[in-house]
Amino acid sequence: MSDLLKVLEIDVGNTQLKWRVVDQVGKTPIQRATTAAFLAGEVSATAFSGVSRVRVASVASDEINERLRLYLQAICPQVFFAQSVAQMYGLVNAYETPEKMGVDRWLGMLAAWQRQRSSLCVIDCGSAITIDWVDTHGLHLGGYIIPGLRMLQTSLQSNTARVKFNTQGFNWNDSPGSTTDACVKNGSCYVLGALAEKIQRQADEKKTQSIVVTGGDGHFLIDYLRTAQWEPELVMEGLVWADQFSGVGC
Repeated sequence: MSDLLKVLEIDVGNTQLKWRVVDQVGKTPIQRATTAAFLAGEVSATAFSGVSRVRVASVASDEINERLRLYLQAICPQVFFAQSVAQMYGLVNAYETPEKMGVDRWLGMLAAWQRQRSSLCVIDCGSAITIDWVDTHGLHLGGYIIPGLRMLQTSLQSNTARVKFNTQGFNWNDSPGSTTDACVKNGSCYVLGALAEKIQRQADEKKTQSIVVTGGDGHFLIDYLRTAQWEPELVMEGLVWADQFSGVGC
């Protein structure tokens, strides 16, 4: 980071975003806010003063991204939005139309690939859970997108007449429940625990060298994955690599 002395890095999800500031000394702890609050100026911009470049990974809508771009350009004119591409650093995207892949998936794979340079599985546990496999040559073998922990729970709340439960408060528990509330919450844990165990079996069968887990709920799955690494800032790490590949970032 010899030329870019202070960089703001932002990971934008469906409703929330998180950010950190990186400089020659180190990086700040991850901060979080709703995207709406950030765009409304409810987040103090004091920490962003002196920023020489902004890096963004966003899965938000085009409208939100354009609003975010305008907001960030008022802080710093150099704003880089990462995109999914056909290949980068030897990692080859399986999608026929690479830009249609969520950039968070691409950046997560990219960061894991740059670390391992071997066969791997990346699991990102956010609003949705994504699972992507990469072989030892860097070829993306495809993946899965399934509802995340809370989406599993709220789908029952939204689509059934009599399955009602308290959406506040949550502790991981996959034992059988004795109330509707516990049955729904523990049931979602049971499903995701079974999913994690299947991923571990497949990784063993494929002789996959590493499983890398990220995302807000990722830590819940670690106990089910014997060989997994927990990397909560994986997408931001991939964002740095993508910016460097663009030829501007450093």
